[in-house]
Amino acid sequence: MSQGARWGLVLVLAACSSKRPSAFAECDALVAAAEKAATCPTLPSDARTRLQASAKQMKATIEQISQGGGPDNAPPELVEYVRDACKAQLSNLQTDPNLAACTK
Repeated sequence: MSQGARWGLVLVLAACSSKRPSAFAECDALVAAAEKAATCPTLPSDARTRLQASAKQMKATIEQISQGGGPDNAPPELVEYVRDACKAQLSNLQTDPNLAACTK
């Protein structure tokens, strides 16, 4: 995975969480895949650490949205952005040759 793709993944992971309102269901799969990949023994330790930190940050971000009234009270553009970003990053995570085997 390129350095740019890694940072993109970090940023998007910060926007998604497994503990959040159902409006972010797209992020459930992303969180699960990131957490699974973070335990993959074939990934370098630094990559696993980044994935773990990203998953933790994304959960905190969605918790903030939830505490702010949830996606129904968030700007619709933000909700759409988060959902679309999670979809795109999940696709990237699943198709990255270095991570794909770790997310299945």
